[in-house]
Amino acid sequence: MDPDLPSILIADVVRSLAGRDAGKLFYVIATDGTWLTLVNGKDRTLETPKRKKQKQSQKSAFHRYLLSFVIGDKGGFAALLNLNFILTT
Repeated sequence: MDPDLPSILIADVVRSLAGRDAGKLFYVIATDGTWLTLVNGKDRTLETPKRKKQKQSQKSAFHRYLLSFVIGDKGGFAALLNLNFILTT
């Protein structure tokens, strides 16, 4: 893990900084220090998560506890998509 990067933990919300998905928000479902496993509920679901290097993601200001209860229900990913739409428009 790079000591210069902020620690990104499971259940954090991150913004992609590089690639086709730059600017989009993702929910972290796994991490091994260097790589993150990300979902957003639309094109990257739990069945097809996105692997991205931590240095290509920025930790969002949203706290883990704000979304942790929402993701448990069926509308949780829809809420994340709505949030992504609001922040990118």
